[in-house]
Amino acid sequence: MDDSYIMQLLLDSLNWDYLLIVFVIICGYLYLRQILRLSLLLITAMAIVSISRTGLHWQNVASSTQPLTTSTPSHTQPSVVAEQYPANSNFTSEQINNYLSQFFYEQSTLSSPLNQVDKPNLPPNFDILLLNICSISWEDLAHSGNLSHPLLKQFDILFSNFNSATSYSGPAVIRLLRANCGQQPHNDLFQQAYEQCSLFKQLELLGFKSEIFMNHNGEFDGFNKHIANNIGPLSTSVTTADLPAFQYSFDGSLVYDDQVVLDRWLKLEPQSPKVSLYNSISIHDGNRLQSKTDDRALSYRQQQARLLDNLEQFFINLEKSNRNVMVIFVPEHGSAIQANKFQLSGVREVPTKGITHVPVGIKFFGDFQLASRSQITLTQSTSYLAISQIIANVISSELYHNRPTTLELLTANTPTTPHVSQTQSTTIVQLNGRQYYSFDNQSWQMYPENNK
Repeated sequence: MDDSYIMQLLLDSLNWDYLLIVFVIICGYLYLRQILRLSLLLITAMAIVSISRTGLHWQNVASSTQPLTTSTPSHTQPSVVAEQYPANSNFTSEQINNYLSQFFYEQSTLSSPLNQVDKPNLPPNFDILLLNICSISWEDLAHSGNLSHPLLKQFDILFSNFNSATSYSGPAVIRLLRANCGQQPHNDLFQQAYEQCSLFKQLELLGFKSEIFMNHNGEFDGFNKHIANNIGPLSTSVTTADLPAFQYSFDGSLVYDDQVVLDRWLKLEPQSPKVSLYNSISIHDGNRLQSKTDDRALSYRQQQARLLDNLEQFFINLEKSNRNVMVIFVPEHGSAIQANKFQLSGVREVPTKGITHVPVGIKFFGDFQLASRSQITLTQSTSYLAISQIIANVISSELYHNRPTTLELLTANTPTTPHVSQTQSTTIVQLNGRQYYSFDNQSWQMYPENNK
């Protein structure tokens, strides 16, 4: 990784409140040792006690709660189970473990109706473009002042409570590519996928050709390998080798301008209906613009604003092209640009809702008939299975074959998914509006909501 990025991350990780406490204790020691015989061990103990007390407000252990008295059959949906708990109650570790086991059992039984869609009598005459964007969440939009950006208002369908279920890019793209099935445990993502879970393979059976393109080389952390393992070996459909670097990634590799790459895709002559995955890391933490700035937060805000503007301009160009395209904007995860007392800025090991609560939108371009273009907002808790459901609805509706429909019909039966997020080391579960975390999936603690 770039040395300047590592140094900036270390500087940002310093907690000045704790450093001040240590400084005061040292000064006190230097004064008191002239009067009293204080050992270094005692002074160290004083510092540890002082610092630990400062952080006590976020050490709320979930085991200090009321036991559950209602017996719940194992086949009951987790979302229903959660509703049976008192609204103001906390949960024991045993309760959360049972809930999590039940959640993953239910998810293992779910699949998208896309798997049952018969090949249409009329071949598909539209493309599906997935804009898979790194490092943007609702919290990031609020932090950067972009909650009202015009791009968000252009979507025909907006998900306001979508959970990316992870805080890292590799697992995020795997979950997206396996959107035909319910949510898998984190470790299962790196096992061979069932073919019926593959979004792209099912779309291939319905007449769509798969393709990928990116604004980076995809080499970091085996990202290309994750895609190949779930789609198959594909070469990028858009050449970037001759493009100038717009910025440099945190690992020193080149990152290209989104608008230039997307416009190149738009100029390609469509030979057949395609489902395309575009992955962008333009606003990944640690990226540096050509005009470098040492302020990571400022750099992020600038990059985020440019990305949203670029996508808005791409939508304008796509509209002018008259191409039939279903665009799905689905971020991988948030940036965690805001530090708190629990997790450093830019660190995403604990996949909190602030990181995994991402804005997802769908917009239709081209020749079709909708009764109304007034934006529909889906407020229920959703995840990737909902995307596959809506794609199935669009194909079945024959939207692009001049068959009139409504956004209400296209979003019918959208499945809900309770909020569970994971990384390799941490799981977050949301119950009754509260987040609980575990590092071993056995013992659970309540995550502090007000810990800025």
